[in-house]
Amino acid sequence: DVCDSLVGGHCIHNGCWCDQDAPHGNCCDTGGCVWWWCPGTKWD
Repeated sequence: DVCDSLVGGHCIHNGCWCDQDAPHGNCCDTGGCVWWWCPGTKWD
């Protein structure tokens, strides 16, 4: 699934969160979370 919800500057969906200002860019793409760009998950 695609990360499509912005919460507090982070994109959160399906257990992942993505920092739009991360060094490698936004880890969310049309295919979902690009896990190797994500700094962590909301479960951490």
